[in-house]
Amino acid sequence: MSSLRVLRTFAIVGAAAFVLSALAVAVAAADDDGVPDDMEARTARNVVAHGAVDSFFIRSKSVGATQDDVFEVDYSDGRFTVSYARTAGEADTVWYRLEFKRISEVRGDGGQIEVVQKIDIPSSYAVEEWRNTTRDGEPQIGFTASTLGGVFRVRIGATERFAQVDGGLVSPTEVKVDLEIRGWQWRADDSRLRLDIEVVPSGGVPRVENESDDVEHGWASDESQVNVTSGHDTAYFSWARTAVVDGVSKPVQSTPLDVNGEGYEMSLLYERGNVIRHDPKMGVISAAFWSIWNRTVPTALQADLALYAVGIALVAGVVGGTAVAVRRRRKGGP
Repeated sequence: MSSLRVLRTFAIVGAAAFVLSALAVAVAAADDDGVPDDMEARTARNVVAHGAVDSFFIRSKSVGATQDDVFEVDYSDGRFTVSYARTAGEADTVWYRLEFKRISEVRGDGGQIEVVQKIDIPSSYAVEEWRNTTRDGEPQIGFTASTLGGVFRVRIGATERFAQVDGGLVSPTEVKVDLEIRGWQWRADDSRLRLDIEVVPSGGVPRVENESDDVEHGWASDESQVNVTSGHDTAYFSWARTAVVDGVSKPVQSTPLDVNGEGYEMSLLYERGNVIRHDPKMGVISAAFWSIWNRTVPTALQADLALYAVGIALVAGVVGGTAVAVRRRRKGGP
C-alpha cells in the first residue's frame, strides 16, 4: 500500500472517530442511568410538597406537554391516596387509596398458614419531612411516616426527573416507597412476616400484573404491579420481588387480590430478620409524559449538522494536506 493511501486511511479513521465520539456525548446519559439527558430534561416535572405532623401531600405537574397533567400522593389517617388528572386543574380521572392494615407473624405455606401473632397497624403515623440528593445528583423531597413505636415505617420520596435511588431507576411519574419493619418480637423460630395491604380503587377491578410498567420499559427488573384503571388512565402500586433482610437480598412473595369490604386486599410475605427493607413505588401512566417522550424531535444527525460539517472538512483537509506533502516529498521539494 502506498504511503499516500496509508496516510489517507489514518486521516479518515481519525476524523470519523472524532465525529462519532462527539455524537456519543450528544446522545448519552451523563448520569449513567440509561435515559438520554435531553429526554430527562424534556420530561422533567414540577414537584411541590407540604407536610404536617400527621399528613402530607406530594404533587407533580408536567411541563411542556400539549395538555399538561397532574398526579398527587396524599397521606392522612393511615391512608395513602394516589390520584391522577389527565388535564391539570380538572377533576381526577383515576385514583386509589392504599392502607397498610396489619403485620402478622405466620408459619407454614400454601393453604396451611398458621398465624402466630398479628398486630393491627394504627391509623396514626408520625410524619417527618426530609430532603436528599440522589446518587446521580437529583434533588429529592419526601416524608417518613412511622408507627408502632418505629417498628413500621413508610418513606416516600419524589424527584422532578429520572433518578437513581437505592440502586434502581425511578421515573418522574412515580414516587419511591421504602417500607421498613424493624425490631419485630418473634414468637416462633420457623416463622416469617406478612404485611396485609388494602387497595380501594376509584372504579373497576384492580389487576395484578406479573411485570411492572417499569420492567416493560427497561427501567427496572423483577417487579410486579397492581393497576387501577378508569377509562384510559391508570394508577399503580408496584413492588420489587426481593427485599433486603438484615443486609441480604431475600425473595418476597405476594398473594392475589381478594375482595374485602369496599376494596381489595393482598399480602406481601417477607423472610424473617431484625430489619426488613422493601422498595415499592406508587405512580401513574402519564399521558403528558408519553406525549413528550414520543414527540418527533431532530435526530442526532440533524441536530449536529455543524459537527458533521466540521468532521467532513477535517477529513478533506487532512487528506488534501497529506497528498500535497507526499507529492512534494516525491519531487524532492521542501
